[in-house]
Amino acid sequence: MKNKIFFFVSLLVSGTLLSCVNASINLEEPVATAPKTSPVYALQAAALLPGGSLYTPITEGARDTILSKIQRYETQQKDKSNAVSIKSLRNIRYFPVVEIFKDTTGQTRYQASKNIVCLNETSHIYYGAEYQDRSKFKKEDNLNMYNGIKEIHGQKFADETVRRYKAIKWTVGKYFKDGKMSNKMDYAIQESDDGSFFMLKSTTLYGGSYDICYFKDGRPYICKEGDDGTITGKELQ
Repeated sequence: MKNKIFFFVSLLVSGTLLSCVNASINLEEPVATAPKTSPVYALQAAALLPGGSLYTPITEGARDTILSKIQRYETQQKDKSNAVSIKSLRNIRYFPVVEIFKDTTGQTRYQASKNIVCLNETSHIYYGAEYQDRSKFKKEDNLNMYNGIKEIHGQKFADETVRRYKAIKWTVGKYFKDGKMSNKMDYAIQESDDGSFFMLKSTTLYGGSYDICYFKDGRPYICKEGDDGTITGKELQ
């Protein structure tokens, strides 16, 4: 029981980001207005054209929050020699995320996402920032775990844990340098028309996946990795 409670406490105060490692959370984060997402579109080439409304620009508040989380993560690194300097955080590039899923009729749909991929150009390290609105979370949503925390740590601690969890909006994770995702992002930047990419996040009943896409000759391409680790681009149909 204690192990389960410890896991729940860790979940409440940390959160996770798929495909990223070393997730880092500020329990009290600056107030940031979340970017507005555009409507859902049917699968069609026009929906993914460069400059389309699926590519949500990052707001100033979201940018400041993400940078503060990256800064805290880097200053907490045990190996200070590998920590990224605060000065280098001025050289951050932001890349959009687009969600793809099947609706109730089986039709493929695209939707803008509030999530962001960041590149620190000084250290050449990629970060992922995931946005979730937890403000409506209440203890009744997981009453067994809440009661378990209260039993061991007291009601005040349990209530404070829930309060802090509700306040968390952004989760920031760090991609492995020279990992599969980082290498695909490098490839997309190199091959794209304008040195940029977007992440395609798919959602299914059995989980999801993350792909890196880019535009070449004005058409969307997706990065694919062969059995030998070679990355190539395939036109996204």
